[in-house]
Amino acid sequence: MSTHQLLATVAHNLKVSESDLLDLEQHGWICRVAKNGNFFLSGRDAFKSRFIFHLRRLSLTNDEIRRVLDTQDPPNSLAEIPQILGRPLRLDNSR
Repeated sequence: MSTHQLLATVAHNLKVSESDLLDLEQHGWICRVAKNGNFFLSGRDAFKSRFIFHLRRLSLTNDEIRRVLDTQDPPNSLAEIPQILGRPLRLDNSR
């Protein structure tokens, strides 16, 4: 069984808000677990969240992020993304 962390702890560690994590859940990319009135993320979903926020900082659209996640199995790698998207990654956030 994977390790679970409080949603608030994952948000704090990633320097994002809990609502940012809930946005990822709305896209179907992660799934929180409720227990005793608290919400948790699996270690896998915490890692996946970190990767998704990194992709957002690289200015990938939600459709591009979905394509990457649908194509790659964990562990995710930035090295394969240009091939998946058919374009180079722009590290300077310009399009």
